[in-house]
Amino acid sequence: PLDGLDEEAKAAVLFCREYAQTVRASFDVVREWKEFPVLATERHPRGKLDWLVLTRDGQCLVRDWKFGAVEVQVENNPQLEAYALMAHDALALLRSTHGMIELPLISRLSVGVVQPALLASPEIEIPLEDLDRIEADLKKANDRVTDPVKLPDASDPDKCRRCSWV
Repeated sequence: PLDGLDEEAKAAVLFCREYAQTVRASFDVVREWKEFPVLATERHPRGKLDWLVLTRDGQCLVRDWKFGAVEVQVENNPQLEAYALMAHDALALLRSTHGMIELPLISRLSVGVVQPALLASPEIEIPLEDLDRIEADLKKANDRVTDPVKLPDASDPDKCRRCSWV
């Protein structure tokens, strides 16, 4: 319901609704998921995809809702690239382990952000052949974070107050 919302909030809600309706009308949607949970694997971290859509012809659309007023770039965006890999692998897992054979194989993969404050919804296609590179990039980033040699000295209380490394 839009009752009680200020004009800016109403506009954001309407933009989101219209965007979702446009996507559903533009594609032959087989399944869609909101807040789709993805378990961590050797290839990617765990996470939650805001909106995942799979079409009959194998197009996979991953959309991330961003409600801030700062434009989010979709080109070379590591978060969106990780989401592409996560969606691809999660749907393959659903197909193989949960008997969801009606799910088509992914033939195309696109990621995007829906930004109602900016009335924008940029998206890009991620070539399937880029998924191995994305996996390698994620592993490099993870190695930088989890290697204790590269972390700040936790014994100095002025340097490390927010991490669990002690």
